[in-house]
Amino acid sequence: MKLKITILLSAALLLSTFSYAQDEQETFKQKEGDQTLEINFDPGSIFGSNGGGQFDYLGGIRYRTFTDTNNAFRIGVNLSYVKDSDIIQQENNDLVELKRKESKFGISLLGGKEFHFTGTKRLSPFVGYQGLIGYSKTTRKMDVQPDLTDNDIYTNTWKNPNGNDGFSIGGGVFAGFDYYFVKNLYLGVELDFGLAYTKKLNSKFEHGDDNDLDYDNKNGSAFSISPSLTTANLRLGWIF
Repeated sequence: MKLKITILLSAALLLSTFSYAQDEQETFKQKEGDQTLEINFDPGSIFGSNGGGQFDYLGGIRYRTFTDTNNAFRIGVNLSYVKDSDIIQQENNDLVELKRKESKFGISLLGGKEFHFTGTKRLSPFVGYQGLIGYSKTTRKMDVQPDLTDNDIYTNTWKNPNGNDGFSIGGGVFAGFDYYFVKNLYLGVELDFGLAYTKKLNSKFEHGDDNDLDYDNKNGSAFSISPSLTTANLRLGWIF
């Protein structure tokens, strides 16, 4: 009886030792054929440390496909839309309610390639390059009550009022790492450095009451070389 117990205990110990050794050798990282989907987010916005709004922490979505353990192609989209409305005149007696509205829209598409290094069973460092195509537009509207004895109003509209919106192209390099804190789920950080050229949209003013007062202003272009071509936010992703 004692012999049987000894054999069973020895087998259990051998099995647990083998399982532990297998877990130690198991890698949590990507392999050939894996695909990942991730979101970029700003922790400062989530906890309010940078004054971000409810959804400002979302910076974009990225998809990757690994041709082998150390090489991956990626494509991402950063999308933003903000609409703000203020009441600039309260309704009172002969006064009607007037509003000022502003909307901002921006989208950028990024594609590139990553080259991963050995790292550890949980850490996957990489470098790579990418290209950028982007577009942004701002529109501002303001109601006007020209005659206080008349409830009629008209709306003035400014398009690209700051002269900074337009079409952008660019490219750059990056370096970063992914850390797999559980299998198939990782947090990542990367630093980007790139250049971008923007052809600015014309600024336009549309008078809501008299078209003869409408006008267009031409704007030039901008060229920049700087870090953070895309985003320096954290990345949360998973393999599927």
